[in-house]
Parts: sequence; structure tokens; C-alpha cells
Amino acid sequence: MLNKLSANRSPRRAADEPILTDVEVTTETTGAARGRRSTAVRRGMVASILAGALAAGGLFGLAATSRGGSEDMSSEQLSIELAIPQAAIDSAEKGFADRSQDASRSAVRSSLTEAVAGEAGKSREALLDASLEDANKVMADGSAAEREAQMDADMVLVEKQAAKLKQEAEEAARRLEEARKAAEAAEAARAAEA
Repeated sequence: MLNKLSANRSPRRAADEPILTDVEVTTETTGAARGRRSTAVRRGMVASILAGALAAGGLFGLAATSRGGSEDMSSEQLSIELAIPQAAIDSAEKGFADRSQDASRSAVRSSLTEAVAGEAGKSREALLDASLEDANKVMADGSAAEREAQMDADMVLVEKQAAKLKQEAEEAARRLEEARKAAEAAEAARAAEA
């Protein structure tokens, strides 16, 4: 059973009853938020001042060296230039020379891969050609044997047909002779009657 307190707290009852609360809206910022904003502004200002100072120093340094830096060489600069031997300068120039014409590892690898693939392709093509020739030879030998068997069977049929034709020719010659004899006998009988 629901008591009075739990009935007021049920979700259905809570939706039916309006809840009135007093809410104050404040627009004041807290001290910590204000401090964070001011720190960010201070950091930005310090960074821009430092960047400006560095840029100005670089600009003044460039102007000072370009005005007369090559004419008045200090003893320190001369000792530095004399300390570097010409061979070291030449080797440094060769070290940083244009190497675009030299072979790189990837170019050598790709050339080697192409060569191996070309050789593999040639050997595979040779193998396929050999197997094709073998297959053609087997088919030709098989068809030649089949043709010879068919020709032998045809020759047997031709011999049988020749024997049959010879027999029919002999029969036709015999009948022709009988017909001639019958015609002569009929003519002789007509001549005797006449």
C-alpha cells in the first residue's frame, strides 16, 4: 500500500503537480574564471612582446652585418676560416652535392625486381611454349592415328564396294548376254515366221 508521502513522489503525481522554485540568475563571474582570462591575456601579451623583440633584434643584426660585415673581419673570424682545411670544405661540398643521378636503394630494388620478374616471365613463357608444343604434338599424333584408322576403315569399305560393284558388273554382263541371246532368238523366230 502506498502511504501519503510515496504517493506524492510517484512519477505520475510529480508530472501532475507543478513545482515552484525560486531561481536567481546571476551574471557575475567568479574570481577563478576572471583569473584564468587575465592569465591568458597576460601570456598573449608576453608572447607578442617577445616575438616583436626577436624580430627587431634580427632585423638590426641583419642590417649591421650587411653594412660592412665583409670588410672588417675580426681576428676571431679569420682564425675560424683558417682552421677549416680546404679538403674538409671540398668533402662537405661533395657530401651535399646533387645526388639525383646516383642510384638509390629503391631504384636498385625496383630494377632488380623488374629483372627478376622479366627472367621469371621468360622462363614461364618458355615453359608454356614447351607445353604448348607438347600438346600440339600429342594432338597431331592422335589425329594422325585417327586419320590412319579412318583411312584403313575407308579402304576396307572401298574394297567391299569394289567387290560388290564387280559382282554387279558381272551380273549385269550376264543379263546383257542373256538379253542379247533372247533378242537374237526372237529375231530368228520372226525371220522363220516371215
